Amino acid sequence: MSNFTLGLDLGQARDFSAAVIVERCVRWEGPKAEEVFADERGRLADVWLVRHIQSWALGTPYPAVVDQVGRILEQPVLRRCTRFHFDATGAGRPVADMFSDAYKRGRCGDFWPVGVTITSGERSTGTRVTKGDLVGGLQVALQEGRLRIGAGLPGAEKLRQELMDFRVKISQSGSDTYEAVTESAHDDLVVATALALLWPHHRGEPRVLAGDEDPEGALEAPCPSSIEYNPF
Repeated sequence: MSNFTLGLDLGQARDFSAAVIVERCVRWEGPKAEEVFADERGRLADVWLVRHIQSWALGTPYPAVVDQVGRILEQPVLRRCTRFHFDATGAGRPVADMFSDAYKRGRCGDFWPVGVTITSGERSTGTRVTKGDLVGGLQVALQEGRLRIGAGLPGAEKLRQELMDFRVKISQSGSDTYEAVTESAHDDLVVATALALLWPHHRGEPRVLAGDEDPEGALEAPCPSSIEYNPF
């Protein structure tokens, strides 16, 4: 069994809805225990592999997005080992209820959908998460080379471009704001990816990558990376 998380950013009137699925793997870093003294041992570190990228057309109704996300989570490779985090900030209670109803009908995977409210505050509490904490996890994964996006993955170039366009801006008051570089740029896939990296879980055993295995190459493996779903 593998370990997946689906992050969903729900669009508003001028934004796209977007979903990203990541697989959490682990890789040994440093010398192995039998090779060195105890205080010099390496460790198993998380590596995040982007497995699926999807954007919906502008103006797609929320019920259609809920239905299609449910169909993705019904895939046998995902159903029993995938957590689902969605942005409940703008959509509010009605969309959260749609996902809850889909789950109760067995149409949203095996785990309760988690609505995340993204705030501009200084402290995260429960499912209310500051944008700084949300984006911070993504930044660390990128800086440490732990987030990998396969070159041949549909939507990979769009995700890379959004990541390049996204920036942290320090206001005069000293607070951080997170935004796309221009008004025409979007950050839907960035938020979806950040949601997928939020709160690693243990609902499925992460795959262990061999020391010399290229995580990007692992994306080409026929299973479990082949998620055969694309409604467009």
